[in-house]
Formats: sequence, C-alpha cells, structure tokens
Amino acid sequence: MYGANASGKSQFVKAYACFRDLVLNSFRKSYKIATRAEESRSVSTERSFLRENYHPYRFCKNPRDTEFDVVFEMPEATYSYGFIYNAAEIVAEWLYVTSSTTKRQSTIIERSTDIGIRLGASVRRECTKYVPNISNNVLALSFFNSLALKTSVFNDAADAIYSVLPITGLMGGAEVNSFLRLYFGSLYSDDMKD
Repeated sequence: MYGANASGKSQFVKAYACFRDLVLNSFRKSYKIATRAEESRSVSTERSFLRENYHPYRFCKNPRDTEFDVVFEMPEATYSYGFIYNAAEIVAEWLYVTSSTTKRQSTIIERSTDIGIRLGASVRRECTKYVPNISNNVLALSFFNSLALKTSVFNDAADAIYSVLPITGLMGGAEVNSFLRLYFGSLYSDDMKD
C-alpha cells in the first residue's frame, strides 16, 4: 500500500493489526483474564482484552462501537467476515463464505445482541453445543478456531486473516529485517526471493 504523506496508510495498518489481534487472541486472552480473575476473586482489577483493543475517535464525546468488515478472496472461496464491538462486548459478528466453484454464499455465523449467535446449516450440527460457552466479550470465530472441529471453515477464515501481515514503515530497519526473516525466510525458494 502506498500513497501521499498523511493520507492514512499507517492508521490503516494499525487498524488491521488491531483487527488481526482481536481475531487471533480474543478467546485466548479473554479466557486467561477470566481465569486469573477467578483465582484472585478480584474481577474489578482485571484488565479487559476488548477494552485494551478499543480505540474510539479521541475527539468524540460519546464514543460509538467500532466496526471491522473485510473480504478475503482465496483460491477456494471468498470469506466475508466482520464484527462490531465496544469496550465491553461484541455487539455483532458475521462470517459468510462464497464458494469459488459454485458462487453460492453460505452463512457460517450471524450474531447480534438481539438474536444471539446463529450458526449456518453447514456448521450447526457440529457447533451448536458450544454456543453457550461463548461469552459476550469473545469473538465466535476466535472461539471456534481454537477447537479441534471436523469442519475447516473457521481455520480457513482465520488463516486468510492471519495471512495478511501488517508491517509499517515506522518500524526500524533491523526490526523490519528480522520480521521479514521470521515470516518469509523459509517460505520461498532463493529464486523466488530474488
């Protein structure tokens, strides 16, 4: 991504890094926070993972919910995923998959504070029993991706999200080089690297 100075490139990268972190960690970190709170019996002193990753516009007197909505076109399918959240809860979440061969769209997850979590027909049978375990501060995609399920749709959607690596020009040269070595060092042959 490139563009003029002060056109929002770095803010876009920061926003995507926040989105990616929420998907990657909302279940894992929220669970650890809850476990620590139960052990110490001091819920009020625990930090909230959502609160730590909620960055409303600073000049807004009444902050609104934050929304992420992304579409990933992969060879086998197109994934449309998004969620709306605030410092306290996941307000809405959705995941739709469109097959590259049939061009048919399937609902995987639809969630709102009004309807709760609804699962699409392709995952309903396997996943319905887990829905009561998903708290209102955890993304359903993050939760289902952490389970060993027969369906691969949650892992495939998460892999599409994780495949985009937010690197900013604000990183130092050594930091960028070590980051590139870590993620791309063994991924490509020497010919492809050139």
